[in-house]
Amino acid sequence: MKEKTKDTSEEFVVELVVQAENGIHLGPAALLSKYAQKRKDLNIFFRRENNKVPAASVMSILTLELTKGAAIEVIFSKKDEAGLCYIRSVLNGEKEQ
Repeated sequence: MKEKTKDTSEEFVVELVVQAENGIHLGPAALLSKYAQKRKDLNIFFRRENNKVPAASVMSILTLELTKGAAIEVIFSKKDEAGLCYIRSVLNGEKEQ
């Protein structure tokens, strides 16, 4: 699936699909949360359907129930290729805690 991006003056949004075999459970959610806390300058959020949650909260990420094949929007306050690359790698199951 091709990534969809939207870049406005207010935010940078990328739609990704979870490819991790076991989806996003506690381990990957913790990696995402830790990264978001470290990169506060990006003000990262995740949105699935109508549920938008802060990426800095493990529990909030888990409420999205991100199973393999789930589409998710990643929302940044500004464009950041390194941040997008890291989040994509976690969603693809390439990074494990």
